Amino acid sequence: MSRNVDPFSPVVITTPVIEAGHGYNVIPDMVEIKGTLRTFDMGLRNKVMDRIEKIVEFYSKAWDCEGTIELFRVPYPPTVNDPKLTEFVMEIAENLGPTVEAEPTMGAEDFAFYLQKVPGVFIFLGIKNEEKGIIYPHHHPKFDVDENVLWKGAALYSLLAYNFGTFE
Repeated sequence: MSRNVDPFSPVVITTPVIEAGHGYNVIPDMVEIKGTLRTFDMGLRNKVMDRIEKIVEFYSKAWDCEGTIELFRVPYPPTVNDPKLTEFVMEIAENLGPTVEAEPTMGAEDFAFYLQKVPGVFIFLGIKNEEKGIIYPHHHPKFDVDENVLWKGAALYSLLAYNFGTFE
């Protein structure tokens, strides 16, 4: 990425699956690599995907083998909260305890499609509890939820619905 992307434009490529042969002394006839690509910029995302296709094409030629790529161009857009609604939600949430504005993440989220059509806010509840050892992020094998926090989520939604008439 360092030679193809502006270093101030975040791009994450994750390849968590690499499957090949099973013999320690046999060169496999096929290798399959699976992964994800995430960025905040859809144009940049398409540029990187095009670059990946070229790399597969030219490496295959260089090594005199067949290389194919199946790119699923699922158009997951970035999840972008409405600024005015975010302010409203933060103000209401402060009634339940301390709030923190989350840092941008590279997670792909279905909710982003709703936000393209209707102004909204994606909310993290904050279920981490170091005292209980609940410290692992989503998709981690040891992920857990501090269930003592769940009432705050229900209360927040209730307060948001109740106060929405005051939103301007």
